[in-house]
Parts: sequence; structure tokens; C-alpha cells
Amino acid sequence: DGTLTLASRSLAVQPDQAVKIAAGQVVMRGIRVDSGTQVPVPVVREGTAALDLQSRGGMLISGDWVTNGIDQLGLRAQGDLMLQGASSTVFSGSLATAGDLAIEARQVYPGTQTRFEIDASGRDVRISRPDGVGTAESPLSAGGQLVVDAATITQGGTVRAPQGRIELRGTESVTLGAGSQTSVSAAGLVLPYGNSAGGRWLAPDRTVITATPGKRVDLQAPEVTVSDGASVHLGGGG
Repeated sequence: DGTLTLASRSLAVQPDQAVKIAAGQVVMRGIRVDSGTQVPVPVVREGTAALDLQSRGGMLISGDWVTNGIDQLGLRAQGDLMLQGASSTVFSGSLATAGDLAIEARQVYPGTQTRFEIDASGRDVRISRPDGVGTAESPLSAGGQLVVDAATITQGGTVRAPQGRIELRGTESVTLGAGSQTSVSAAGLVLPYGNSAGGRWLAPDRTVITATPGKRVDLQAPEVTVSDGASVHLGGGG
């Protein structure tokens, strides 16, 4: 039940291969490359392979990632899937793929003040909870943003961005399935956010805070379906 750590910027599998990797915890750390270096920037490439990463606990994805040669990508955790920026001073991250993406986790959420973008343009994204896993408590995260771009997005799990934003953008359809939870509520929690210095309230990125982070859920698609039993939480708290 050890931890699998992947430190790279690209996930690649040989053509027509199906790879499954399981561990107690899975950590994907996107490597930053300083500007001016000669290291080539990886690009998204289509393919015919399948990759399934499975965690018996939680999963953390930080920084920027692309897939190479993968047609079916699965990210599956019995615990939470947390999406983080590249470092403690870079509050953005991304995952871009030319394949279908299946996310299975107790809940999915961006870290504090992190903007994380999932780009599966032209393909399908499905979010679900593992069988037999109960509802998780709201995470101690605030002001994060999660943006998902795909042809079709089916949200059947738990996606949260307390005091933040969730944007699900489908060129064909967005569906909130029965029993799904899509929430930007802080659920009554007191959330740590920034610190005070010189009489000013500073955000984690050291900018001055003049108001609490805004909350918003955007569902954008030609066809948007909210199934019976799906919940969207915009309430306050925290």
C-alpha cells in the first residue's frame, strides 16, 4: 500500500496497449521548466492505448500534464482527488488529453486559490463515485476554480470548489446525474484563506483581498440536463 509518484509532464503509452497501475496513494507532480531552457514542451497526441491509474486511497495531481497516445484515460481513487497548482507559488494546473476521460473519486476539488483546467476537447468526460463509498465532508479548500472542457460531460459524482467556481463546458452536452453533488458552498466550515500583514488581508498569492472569493457554477452546453436527485449547492457558510 505504498505511494506511486509520477514526476513528469506527459503520460504516454505504446500503441494498442492497455496499462493498469494500482497503488495505495497516487501522486502526479507536473515538473516545471524554467523559461529560456531548451527542454521541449510536450503536446497532446492522439492514440490507441488505454491507461488506468488506481489509488486505494487519495490521488493528487499538481502542475500541468498532457497525454500522448492515449485514447482512454482512467483516474480512479477510493479517496479524494485533489487538483493543485505547480507549486506553493504557482496557483494553476491543467490536464489535457485527446482521449475519453473517466474520473472516479469520493470527491473532486481544486486546492485553495488554484485554477485547474481539464481539457478533453472533442471527447467524453465522466465523473463518478466508487461503489460503496459514502459522501465526503467538504474539503478545507477555498477560492479554487475547476474548469472542464469536453464534447460531453457527465457529472455523476461529487465535485466541490468551496467559495470558488465550477465550470462544466460541453460542446454537445452537460449532464448532472441522479445523486450527483456539484457544490461551491463552504458547508458552514471556517476555511483558512490567506493571512494578515501590515493591516492588510493577503491571499495565498500575496495579492490584497478586498472581498471574499466569489462563488459560481456554470453549466455551458447546447443541451444541459439536471437529473432528478442531482444537487447544486451555491449556499454560504465558512
